Amino acid sequence: MQQKFMDNFTRSPEFPFLQSMGITHLFQSFEAKEHELGYLGLLHVWYHEKVWETEWIDTQEKGIELIAYLQKAKMYDEVKLVEIGIHKMNQYTKMERMKVIKERIDRYDNKDDDEDIVLN
Repeated sequence: MQQKFMDNFTRSPEFPFLQSMGITHLFQSFEAKEHELGYLGLLHVWYHEKVWETEWIDTQEKGIELIAYLQKAKMYDEVKLVEIGIHKMNQYTKMERMKVIKERIDRYDNKDDDEDIVLN
């Protein structure tokens, strides 16, 4: 599973650019629902000194602890960044909707003006 994941990961188009975008830790959880085995483990992939390294974590608790530690160790709050991005997208879509509504109102107003003109 780990080898298959890493093969797919390294072939993905975004792979060469991840570390330059600041993405240096990835997590992939594995489960076996068909055979009722449940949780198999968590694969931690991280970028260190120009090499992607891997680590297999057996328990969910250890995985959650590591993820929480890495989030707290960052100089910025990822959750706040996502919230800001969502807020900006909502502002932009609201502005675009208002433009469309204004255009439709103007088109409707101009349509009525043209019909009132009487030519002799």
